[in-house]
Amino acid sequence: MDIPPVVVVILDDDAKHVTKRYSDGRSLRLLVRDRHYLYQKQMTYQITWDLEAMVKERTKGADCVVFKYWEKQGYIVSFSYYGTYLIGVIVTLDYTIVPNPNIISVKRHTALANDVTFPIDDLKKLPMQDGYSSQVKRHPELSSNMHDAVVQALIGFQEH
Repeated sequence: MDIPPVVVVILDDDAKHVTKRYSDGRSLRLLVRDRHYLYQKQMTYQITWDLEAMVKERTKGADCVVFKYWEKQGYIVSFSYYGTYLIGVIVTLDYTIVPNPNIISVKRHTALANDVTFPIDDLKKLPMQDGYSSQVKRHPELSSNMHDAVVQALIGFQEH
């Protein structure tokens, strides 16, 4: 089944999520308000899991997914870990916080046509803090969903 390149989900009269998926597993998600203007831009990266390394994390006692973040002026980098193993990377630009007024006026079609790829190696050098962001220290639903995905992957790995 092919994934449509752009999916729009209406949240309410003034807001919608627009998601664009790429063949390399990345997904770009925009939160659009007032019909056209960008409110938030988020890139989620596909990370190929080393399941043998994750089994070692489980034997060392990993039993949940935890988050670390770095943020500055509306730019937020969120890592998710199973134990000490990196399983997810999300980079967010919150245009309500970004200090440059020219960036805030970006329209949805411009943002979709000009996605930004962030170098993951450089992101790993950031001084991370515990939590999902400064506003959200815990993200139980996302943590639970990601933990379920890890458990299912490990069960499938061990069955083979």
